[in-house]
Amino acid sequence: MNQPDYMMVLSAVMHQFRASTKNIAYHANELSVATRGEIDVANVQYRTQQIIEAVPVISSQLALVDLYLAPQQLGQVDEISLHNLFFKTIQHLRLKQKEKKVQIILSGDGRFNIHANNIVENIPYILFDNAIKYSPPSMNVDVLIYEDMVTDSILVCVSSMGPKLGEGESPSVTKLNFRGTYARATMLPGQGIGLFILDSICKNQGIQLSISSEGGESIINEIPYRLFKVKMCFRSASQSLISR
Repeated sequence: MNQPDYMMVLSAVMHQFRASTKNIAYHANELSVATRGEIDVANVQYRTQQIIEAVPVISSQLALVDLYLAPQQLGQVDEISLHNLFFKTIQHLRLKQKEKKVQIILSGDGRFNIHANNIVENIPYILFDNAIKYSPPSMNVDVLIYEDMVTDSILVCVSSMGPKLGEGESPSVTKLNFRGTYARATMLPGQGIGLFILDSICKNQGIQLSISSEGGESIINEIPYRLFKVKMCFRSASQSLISR
């Protein structure tokens, strides 16, 4: 990346970083109030979960900084269980799922491991945060982990209903600051940084990524929705993942 690109990345990250730290500070203060005198257990649990769910936001933002400004800080390659990686994130996002009445359903084989830097821990959060945000209420987010025995690869497919991509928008969906026409029409907050971070991590870790908007169309609040599908192809732990 050239210098202007660095500045665009930092600008996008810092904007969300400030919002995330402000959110944590707010709920930390409310948590302090809730533990004075007679403890409001329900409020304590709520504030604690809000803080827990805010931490991965900061982690994903800092991951982008590491990728472009300090790649040497990514650390060693470890063997990681894909099922555990996605399951743990689903548990961390219990509150968001409950508030939106969206359920993340994980299925497939739980035996698959990959070799990767810990930066891949940000992948499930980015995917699920995006899916929960754009899914209509009471819809499922389906996650399927399966093996391609021909190529000895592990595939992960995350499917959810979301605003359809407009004509010619698919190639731009992972570009920094890009949001589709119908995504913007929802009036939901967003900076167009999540899928850019996802794409950056995948490229760094040798993960093949494809994103599509497909299937039948449903109109919700005058906005067309289609199945938004993100598919990632990981090399299994028996292969060498990263070329040094």
